[in-house]
Amino acid sequence: MKRLASMALLISVAAACQQRPSSRTGGDSVAQDVPDAVKDVSAFALVADPARFDGRRISVKLYYPARGSKLMFAGSDSYNMLDYPSSVVVNSDLTRIVEGNYVVSGRFQVSHGSRSGPVPLSTAGAITEVTAVRLAPSMRAAELDCPGLDCRIEFIEGLTPHVNYRREKGAHEE
Repeated sequence: MKRLASMALLISVAAACQQRPSSRTGGDSVAQDVPDAVKDVSAFALVADPARFDGRRISVKLYYPARGSKLMFAGSDSYNMLDYPSSVVVNSDLTRIVEGNYVVSGRFQVSHGSRSGPVPLSTAGAITEVTAVRLAPSMRAAELDCPGLDCRIEFIEGLTPHVNYRREKGAHEE
């Protein structure tokens, strides 16, 4: 009898475990539970494994090199080395933005082969159905954007960056 009760308990626990979602699924639980949910993606994860994000709505921080470009890169170093596999075609009007880092949101489509043209290139893919292109927040931008103040980046407990704003010497004091 005890053996039968133990078996029943074991079966019910096993069934309950199979129904509960695992916390070890790699963090994609929101994107799996909500159809078409936007997933925040690292540019490096995107170019390392573009097929993983094919057809998904993403939000990713990319570097825009210059006016007229439809390409955005994983970073300025990728652009400086013309590392096209670390680039993404952005199907949106980018004429109003200047060089810098931007957060781009839209649907990612993996690239299948190289594009033809004067310079054949192979990109990680394209972002279509673009819903946002906005300037990415950065510590350097915050440091530069403080006229009349002495700004510098400091780290809280050596880990968390923070812009420290101080009045310049000789500024109006009350």
